[in-house]
Amino acid sequence: MQAYEKGGHAYHATLPTDALASFAGIAMVWGMAMPAVLLSHGLEDPVVPYDASVELQQHLQAAGAAVTLLPFPGGHTIGETVLPALRTFIQDQLHASAPDERA
Repeated sequence: MQAYEKGGHAYHATLPTDALASFAGIAMVWGMAMPAVLLSHGLEDPVVPYDASVELQQHLQAAGAAVTLLPFPGGHTIGETVLPALRTFIQDQLHASAPDERA
C-alpha cells in the first residue's frame, strides 16, 4: 500500500503496477508483442492520484511497452481534451494491426 498526499489529504492506494509489469515480462518471454498503452489521468483526481499513472507508465516502459501518458486538467473523469488523442491512438493501433493487403 502506498500513500500519497495532495492538498493536505492523504490517499492510500494499492497499485497493480507490479502485476502489470510482471505480465509484460511474461509476454516478452513468450514472444508476445507488447501492446501500445495510452494512459490519461486528471491532474486533480481526488480518487486515484496522478502519481499512480506516472508510476504505472514507468513500470510498463521498464517492461518494454510503448506508453503515452496524457495528463489533463480535472479530476476522476475522462477529460474532453484527451478525446482527439484517444481517437488518433485507436486509429493508429487499428492501422498497425491490419493485415497487409499487398500480400
